[in-house]
Order: sequence, then structure tokens, then C-alpha cells
Amino acid sequence: MNKLKAALVESYAGAILIAMISSTGIVSLVQWLFGLINLVIQRSRNSDSPMEAFPASAIFSIVHGMILLGIAFLLLRWLYFPTQTEVPGEDVEPAP
Repeated sequence: MNKLKAALVESYAGAILIAMISSTGIVSLVQWLFGLINLVIQRSRNSDSPMEAFPASAIFSIVHGMILLGIAFLLLRWLYFPTQTEVPGEDVEPAP
């Protein structure tokens, strides 16, 4: 795993992968937002028409975007922010 992590960080492939995944997630959420705005505008123009149910594709778009942003966040944490582990028995004493 450390070799894979080093290869992704040193070749900037990890940064490109994170950017692609996060941009796809953001596009998915923006698409949901504009679809919701479009639905509200259509309902206000056609006030006499019956109310439509909330589209199932909107729920898929929200879930898809959140999963992609979560994956991008986990990759970012794994590649560029080291985990802090405490070594048992090693106490840090304050300076006098």
C-alpha cells in the first residue's frame, strides 16, 4: 500500500484523480440543484396542473454526488494527510 501511495503522490496522479472525482460529484450536485429550481419554476407557471412527485432521479443525483465527494475526501486524507498515531510508553515532557 505504501508503494501505491508513494506512486500516486509523486506522479500527481492522485491529485488528478481527486480533482476528477470531486468535480464529477460537484457537477452531480449542481445538476440536482438546477433540476430542482427548474421543477419549482415549472410548477409556478402551471399552477393549475396536478403536483408531480419528487423525481427519483434527483435522489440518485444527490446520493451519487455525496458518495463521489466522500471518496474524494477519503483519498485526499489518505494521500496527503498522514495519520497521527501515538506510540505507547512514549510520553512527551514539557520543556522547563
